[in-house]
Amino acid sequence: GTLSLTGGSISAILPLFAIAYAFSAYLFNRKKIYLILILCFTMFGIIGAKRLIVLMIPIILLFTLFIFILKTKKININLIFKYVPIALLGGMFLFYLGVRLSPTLNPDHKMMGKFDMNYAINYTLNYASSSDKSFTEMRRSEGLKYFTKYLYDKGPVSFLVGDGAGQLIESQYSNKKGTMLANYGVRYGGRMGVIWIYLQVGALGALFYFLIYLSLLRDIWKNFNNKFEYLAFIAIGIVFCIDSIMYSNVFVQITALNSAFLTLCAYLFHDIRKRKLAEIRKI
Repeated sequence: GTLSLTGGSISAILPLFAIAYAFSAYLFNRKKIYLILILCFTMFGIIGAKRLIVLMIPIILLFTLFIFILKTKKININLIFKYVPIALLGGMFLFYLGVRLSPTLNPDHKMMGKFDMNYAINYTLNYASSSDKSFTEMRRSEGLKYFTKYLYDKGPVSFLVGDGAGQLIESQYSNKKGTMLANYGVRYGGRMGVIWIYLQVGALGALFYFLIYLSLLRDIWKNFNNKFEYLAFIAIGIVFCIDSIMYSNVFVQITALNSAFLTLCAYLFHDIRKRKLAEIRKI
């Protein structure tokens, strides 16, 4: 990774975080600087050797665009025909660029190698499969099934409250290793945020944790105002969900990302409060 000595997932999630914010700003302001930033952060993820960014950028752009049309313009066929091709073409271009620049995704195994869609798809499917992997190196989809069953089989108490808060947290004040590998013998398949939380505080703790974030997203959705920050918060929320369920515990564990997300949330709640107070004074 380009940001961390102990894990590289942030090299994918930080750019996606920034791209969601920049694309939201572009949809409202139409400044080309935001498109340049999107391209730069795409390169940031590719330099960090993160394949996720190649696959997720088109999805993030389309989701953000759909929410923009839904919340600010209402459903309008003319706007869909105007904006959707732009997002599709932009996403396809970044996908094409990412495949050619990622040595593992092209058959030439080098930067600016040949673009081969079948090769990229087959590589991704094989990469996600645990069929030829050891228990230690099981992939994310298998890890999700394994750890869900792991606590369930330990009994109702473990399933509901987990193995104990702090089980997967390392500290300079303790010699105990808090890694997934040291505690559960799995290096790769347990790195998703939902598993990281579930193993420590169980199904109840994980449910309450994610309900807090979903309630914040719901409140911002209900009180949406015609400012790009509202759209950015929802778009980043999509990145948060994808990361926590499918990819890593970066959003859950890295304070810089989580704090930035919650700071933006605080700004929006302050804006909502000001608007409501202004409406009350008018009455």
